[in-house]
Amino acid sequence: MLDLKPIRLDDLNNPHNLLQSRFWGYLKEAHGQAPLCFEITWKGRADHILVLLQQVSPVLKAAYLPWAPNLEIEERQRAEFLSDLSLQMREYLPKETLFIRYDLPWESPYADDEELPADHLRELRMNFGSSGRALRKAPTDIQPVDTRIVDLTRSPDQLLMEMHSKTRYNIRLSQRRGVKVRRVPSDRLPEWYRL
Repeated sequence: MLDLKPIRLDDLNNPHNLLQSRFWGYLKEAHGQAPLCFEITWKGRADHILVLLQQVSPVLKAAYLPWAPNLEIEERQRAEFLSDLSLQMREYLPKETLFIRYDLPWESPYADDEELPADHLRELRMNFGSSGRALRKAPTDIQPVDTRIVDLTRSPDQLLMEMHSKTRYNIRLSQRRGVKVRRVPSDRLPEWYRL
């Protein structure tokens, strides 16, 4: 059973997830999006989530959850969980909300596959275990779809050789155009946030 309760943005506690942080909520609010925050509890585990309401037309809104919820959910239970969360969240969303978009932090079930299956097959799998087919694959991705673990003990040349040729090309192009990457102390992080 899923329990959802609204909380204030000041009470949002996700310090390890920038896209689910108070900072992000206030930043997006300053740029015209309305932040809503909730505490969710599912099977004894709790998390806070930031939902961003975005205007998608003069009269319609979208609810967007970037990189959330951050609960470990077994793949076979994800459809039921997301359906329950969406239904409960709907009570708190403006009536002009057209859809809820999740960019989930969970590893894709296709992470080890060479190619992704067709969208309709992905939708069948993502709806497995739910009573309907309410979950849909978005036509485009907002957040990165893949995470790579890179062994930083290797030399820069070794790292480059293991990258895709287009990645190598773009790295070298950025170097030719004067992009510099350097290590700085953490007290300079506010400068990055200001960007």
